[in-house]
Amino acid sequence: MLLSQSDNFSNPPRKSRRWIRNLILITVFSTTSVAGLLYTSRYFRDLLVSYYPSTKPILEETERLIGGWFDGKPEHLTVPVDDSSSLRFLTEKTQNVQEATWTESDLENPPISDSSAGVDQPLEYRDPTHDLPTVEEVKQMVKERNEAVPAVKLSDISKVVTEATRVVKAANESLSSLESVTRNHIEALRNAIKLTESSDDGIFFSKGTSREKKWERVSKLAALKEKAQIKANTAVDEATRHLNVLRDTINHYKLNDAAPDMDALPEGIKAYGDLQYALSGSIFEVRKLQNELHMLMRYRDLVSKTHEILQKDLDAIHEQTSPDRTSKDGSPLNVGELNSLIVVAHNRIGQLQSMLADAEEKEKARLNSALEAQRRADEELITEYVKRELELERNKHELDLYNQTLAAREAAEHEHRLALARHSDHLMDMLRLSREKMEHQFTFRLREALTQEKVKFEAALSGWTKRMQAIEQVVDGRAELDRVAKETQALWIACEALASCLLSTTPTVMEQLGKPAANTTGPLKDFLEAIKDATSTDNHPLVLTILDCLPPEVSQNGIWIERGLKERFEKVYKVCRRVALVDEVGGSLYTYALSWLQSVLMLDVFVQKYLSHIPWLKTSIHEPLLAGDSELVGRPDELDTFSLLCAAKSALTMDSTSVAEEGYASAVADSDEGIEVAVRLLGQLRGQARVVASDWLHDARLYLETKQAAQTLLAYAAARGMSNFEKRL
Repeated sequence: MLLSQSDNFSNPPRKSRRWIRNLILITVFSTTSVAGLLYTSRYFRDLLVSYYPSTKPILEETERLIGGWFDGKPEHLTVPVDDSSSLRFLTEKTQNVQEATWTESDLENPPISDSSAGVDQPLEYRDPTHDLPTVEEVKQMVKERNEAVPAVKLSDISKVVTEATRVVKAANESLSSLESVTRNHIEALRNAIKLTESSDDGIFFSKGTSREKKWERVSKLAALKEKAQIKANTAVDEATRHLNVLRDTINHYKLNDAAPDMDALPEGIKAYGDLQYALSGSIFEVRKLQNELHMLMRYRDLVSKTHEILQKDLDAIHEQTSPDRTSKDGSPLNVGELNSLIVVAHNRIGQLQSMLADAEEKEKARLNSALEAQRRADEELITEYVKRELELERNKHELDLYNQTLAAREAAEHEHRLALARHSDHLMDMLRLSREKMEHQFTFRLREALTQEKVKFEAALSGWTKRMQAIEQVVDGRAELDRVAKETQALWIACEALASCLLSTTPTVMEQLGKPAANTTGPLKDFLEAIKDATSTDNHPLVLTILDCLPPEVSQNGIWIERGLKERFEKVYKVCRRVALVDEVGGSLYTYALSWLQSVLMLDVFVQKYLSHIPWLKTSIHEPLLAGDSELVGRPDELDTFSLLCAAKSALTMDSTSVAEEGYASAVADSDEGIEVAVRLLGQLRGQARVVASDWLHDARLYLETKQAAQTLLAYAAARGMSNFEKRL
């Protein structure tokens, strides 16, 4: 049409630009079509949002700007039901119902359109299958589906089905009783209305008492209906709650992994469908009766309201047109007044006729509105019936789908088990190969690591072993030094005991007791054994050699000490002087007498001077002693027996001052106050003097040897002790 108008009022465009016009028209038409679809179809809007979620904010902003989307469904009118005759389970999905009231203005201006009909707006039924979920809703549903489902016992669904069956059965019984009471109420109300209309027409004026009984019976039935309605409401609520619990239990079983293997789930689904169908059927029958009752009560209210208005008008006309009326002064009406009254009456009759025509039109409008409301109520009931049947079919379809799903799941699980077995075998082979490979690598790396650790451990162990060996050596060396020190101490103590035994200056036990001291040491075996015991744990060749060099008689018989030797020397000195002239082989008596006489005549004067007459003594004093029968080389002949004896006595009897004056201090001090010098001098005797002095020389030599050995051992022990002390430091 737009094209035709443009052709009539403008020149046709050039053909070269016709495609631009076509393109513009196509673009405008496409945009308009899309906008119209978006404005009128919610399905198209949801489909657009599901594919392009970013358009959802744009559509919401557009809806806010235009004031809402177009809804093509008409505004349905529900059958008005008052509070005294409505069931909660019948009106719970509707809006707040307001009872329609007809006033005088409504009679004068009857509602023609649906919006002004004066009836309640119905609950618009919207099929949820026409609303597709968006992507966000699908994600939310998937998330809720994946959430953990609480475990449901096998016995729960059987108990829930049993309980729901019992409660639904009780609800159906309550609804049946309500249906019976409602039907009786409708019948009684219909009879009462018919009786009232008949009495209003003037036919049954004599039956006022019967009409009151009819309405009293209607009131009683209404009270019974109210009680049955309350009971039915409670029973239906309880049944609905149990059905919801059964539905939730079935959903839990569906979401449970072990539920598909249970036989109780199909029975629960079937029981839920049957119970829901039975309950909705009972509610549907009760709802039909409720709609019929409501329409009848509405008709009663409208008729009574109309009769009241007409009666008021007739009463007013009757008062104005009464022939018994008088004038203001109380006199009867004249002809003119009657004519005026007739004119007024004719005018009023015309008005009443016009009002009657208007009332008839309003009545027709009300009838049409009532018929439309009844039609819509019937459509609502039909919708509910279809919905009920669809719910039953949906339940059957759900049960069939569940069985098919169970069979498909079993088949899929069988295939999955086979695939899983094959996959498991493959994985086992791959894992075995991987394990062997990893074991080989692990063994190789473990061997390398063990080798490295072994080398490190051996190196550390070698270092610690050497440290321990060094520590052991140090400890053993210190222990050896301690042991040697103890042995050296024991050796020194034993040697000191031997040396102390040889000293004549040491007071003996006999002297401490006031008895004459002994001149001999007694057997030195114990002292020598003590020295040997002290050197038994170690190798001391010097000590053993010294001990072996000592004569056996030293250990068995002992030796003479210095004091005893000096006392014996006095006797030996006298005897040797007496036999000084006798040679080795002996001599005559005369020789002995001459020798004795000479000894008597020789005086011991200036004995100390005899040492100075021996010049070779100073040079030979430090030479080792010779054997007893040996002689000094180059011995001068002027030394006779008396000179030697006097020199020996002088060496034994001189004190340290006189010895120092003669120049023999060092020699005599080192020779135990002259014993060694005396031995050297007496060793030069000849003849019988030598024989007489031989025993003393022998004992003196034993004394000197033993004392020299003791001093050597002391020196050795002291040297070892100092050496060990330095090592210990």
